[in-house]
Amino acid sequence: MYNSKPGLAQTNSAVKALCLLAKAIIEFNKGHVKESLAQLKTMIKDNPRSPSDIWFGIGLCYFRLGNLPKAKLSMDKTISDDPTNSMALTALGIIEISANVTDYESHEKACGYFERAFAANPRNPLTLKYLAEHFFLLQHYN
Repeated sequence: MYNSKPGLAQTNSAVKALCLLAKAIIEFNKGHVKESLAQLKTMIKDNPRSPSDIWFGIGLCYFRLGNLPKAKLSMDKTISDDPTNSMALTALGIIEISANVTDYESHEKACGYFERAFAANPRNPLTLKYLAEHFFLLQHYN
């Protein structure tokens, strides 16, 4: 049906995106991670140029589901869109450690992500926690 109001289609699209985001957050908080992931994927399908935080949410869902390779890909996409996203950088470090718990090189790579996250946001408590753990394990107390 033809719509004579010029901005209505854009408004409907924005409302749909906000509804999908709200549903995704509610489902995630209820512990329904697969449902949340489906809502976020629909947002990306409807608008491939969605904000980088949508990709972060997708990565978080994949991480919760135990799919570390897809979680990493989603976080990499977040960083490619927003190189100073402190939470995504921290998440990449956590994914790196989770995927390779006993590998020293992986811990060093993870620390590199944490340091980049700290440079982007020195007040991110999650980044500070992981950096503190890293330096404590290395006995670098200064």
